[in-house]
Amino acid sequence: MAAVTLETESDWRRRFKPDLKVATWRKLTLVSGNYLLKTFFTQNSYEVLITDLCSFWHEKMEEKELKKRIQKLNPSIEAPLTKVLDQINQNVNIPMNQDDHLSVTMKDSEDGSQNCVMSINSQLAGMPFIWKFVCEPADSELAKENLTVPLMAMVSELLRRQQELFSIIYKKDKEIEDYKSQGARISRRYMVTPPFNAIGFFHNMNVSSGFEAEMRKKGMYVFNEIGGKLYEAVMIKQAWINKSPLKRKADESLEDADSLTDDVPKEPSVASWSNRLPPSMTETKAESPKSSVNNTPESSPAKEELLRREQLERQLQEAEQKKQEKAKKKKKMAF
Repeated sequence: MAAVTLETESDWRRRFKPDLKVATWRKLTLVSGNYLLKTFFTQNSYEVLITDLCSFWHEKMEEKELKKRIQKLNPSIEAPLTKVLDQINQNVNIPMNQDDHLSVTMKDSEDGSQNCVMSINSQLAGMPFIWKFVCEPADSELAKENLTVPLMAMVSELLRRQQELFSIIYKKDKEIEDYKSQGARISRRYMVTPPFNAIGFFHNMNVSSGFEAEMRKKGMYVFNEIGGKLYEAVMIKQAWINKSPLKRKADESLEDADSLTDDVPKEPSVASWSNRLPPSMTETKAESPKSSVNNTPESSPAKEELLRREQLERQLQEAEQKKQEKAKKKKKMAF
């Protein structure tokens, strides 16, 4: 019997092919109302999902049906299918002045339900080009997989990342206290910050004007650039978990979850260069960045932070030397 080869996540990601689930949502503001829209285009097909947060509509078209609709709506257009799909994709995803070329209307269907018709009016090679997405009501499972569950996963992941940041901030406060105990002083008053307090932070956020402003947006801007990238990361990770039996088994065995309401966060779940103790707090001399490639952060903010720490260490050493020299001078003067 041949041995089973376990696929790693990195190998799987290299072969992973995105689909509609991975495509991020974007806000669609029209005269008829506000919508969330996600699309997925290939060379010979497309898939569209649109919602007004009450109902969901979906359409998927393959090459044969696409050519029929192109001939019906644009009989004078003679262009390759890939060119037509590019035109549709560009027009439906233009972020500005969408009312000039895009409209959404509801149309009763034969079965008594309402279809969502999204129309495009544009030009292709100097000629008028019309397209209509005729989206039928989507089933509840499609809505759950593309919006409800991913949003819950995003909130959960953001809470986890918040706890990781809280833990780093608390460690930074301890590090600053250690520097102060050795005589270090902040060179600029405006850079002085009070010790971090999670309870006070939550209270300030709850009464801040920014909190009210976000609530007035009703979550319609959650899929901005940062939110969209997180959504994509969540969907890819879920695809990997659903694919891997070992991952599913590991998830089922996780019974004791860490509380997200602790006042003092626990240790970060991943090692971070930013949590490295300064040389003054360790017995052995820290390696310099030049002598250890693995200990050198790759990002420029990380390098700046490491250089700042080394400079502060040098300043502390110079201050200590000056103290010793002053003490020696005092002894000589006493004699």
